[in-house]
Amino acid sequence: YAKYLPTTQASCVIVGEDHAGQVTSGAAIVVDDPYRAFVLALQLFHPASTMPNGVRAATATIDPTASVHDTASIGPGCVVGAGCVVGAGTHLTANVVLYNNVSIGSDTVLHANTTCYAGTVIGDGCIIHAGAVIGSDGFGFLEQADKSFVKIPQVGTVRIGNNVEIGANTTIDRAAVGATVIEDGVKLDNLIHLAHGVHVGEHTAIAAQTGISGSTTIGKRNRLAGQVGVVGHIRTADDVIVYAQSGVGKNVTKP
Repeated sequence: YAKYLPTTQASCVIVGEDHAGQVTSGAAIVVDDPYRAFVLALQLFHPASTMPNGVRAATATIDPTASVHDTASIGPGCVVGAGCVVGAGTHLTANVVLYNNVSIGSDTVLHANTTCYAGTVIGDGCIIHAGAVIGSDGFGFLEQADKSFVKIPQVGTVRIGNNVEIGANTTIDRAAVGATVIEDGVKLDNLIHLAHGVHVGEHTAIAAQTGISGSTTIGKRNRLAGQVGVVGHIRTADDVIVYAQSGVGKNVTKP
């Protein structure tokens, strides 16, 4: 955007050293990395909108066996099941449903209509956007000779690490056995589906409408663009990039 510096009417512009002398309309904040500084400025002027700490909405239902920290907030219409743990500063905004024995760490926000099935574990500092469903049954059925199906019990769980963000209407299935795992720092866009037993490595980012089939392991720091499809029971190495609408049908062994 340097070409706009001579004509902008902005009263203050964030620039690098190489453009500091081109700002004529007002003040210049000179930094090493203008884009990073811009993000920090947005965070400063527009902090995340949250509930006050310690809210207990009159329409919320909290099982007496649940452990909810004094500074956690439970909004209207929320349901907190038996044996749940909700950590310090965590906010359930509205109509959030926690089945029994869900554990959520500190300073995590679950937006409206998020549902966590039994046994789901979520870490600290996470953001889960509206309508996400975590821990629903994996797609497991045994086909019979007559082509009908018998349901395979899905008895595992979902474990989500710290500082994970999960987009709206994203679905993460519980494992058939063991756990579906989302490691620290993972960022998931809206409308993503992660099947049972998927393991996503730390600091991986996945864009909208991507689907990952069961028992697949995605490496650390992967970047999956929109509408990527990944088959089951394969692995990707660390630092893999998959472009939009690609289909991954076998192991990716190199960055």
